[in-house]
Amino acid sequence: MNLLRKIFLFLLCIIALECVSQTRPKKGNLVYFIDSVRVKSIGIFDPNKIESINTINDDDTTAPFGKVFIAVKKTETVHFLTAADVARLNHVTIDSPAIFMLDDIIIRDTSLFFIDSSYITKTEIEKVARGVYMPQNIADLRMLKIYTPEYIDKKKRK
Repeated sequence: MNLLRKIFLFLLCIIALECVSQTRPKKGNLVYFIDSVRVKSIGIFDPNKIESINTINDDDTTAPFGKVFIAVKKTETVHFLTAADVARLNHVTIDSPAIFMLDDIIIRDTSLFFIDSSYITKTEIEKVARGVYMPQNIADLRMLKIYTPEYIDKKKRK
């Protein structure tokens, strides 16, 4: 009987240890810095402009999941545009409804979208309601397509 108790206690300890070891850390976001300036989102820009990338994971309460520092080459500059900036530059009013696409992928959250102005190779505007029934309030829906150099090169190779 004594042996049976010891086996039971041993199994109980192993099960308890296994349960504790499988806890998952909380999810969070990294904090990004480009040339030591904190940015909301890393943005989209030419990777050839990057001089170095450093990551720091310390006990900073403002960045509990770590910081990423991106240094841009001295000869390069980065000028980020928001989705609203790209629309304005392409004469699409902010009042009119629009769908934004980057390299044929729909941008779901335009508030976190930033792209370097020099990284935009081509933009196209299409009226979505052409030939499709649309309710009156979105009859002037436009699709603004943004293309990067990699996407254009990939399309040329096909």
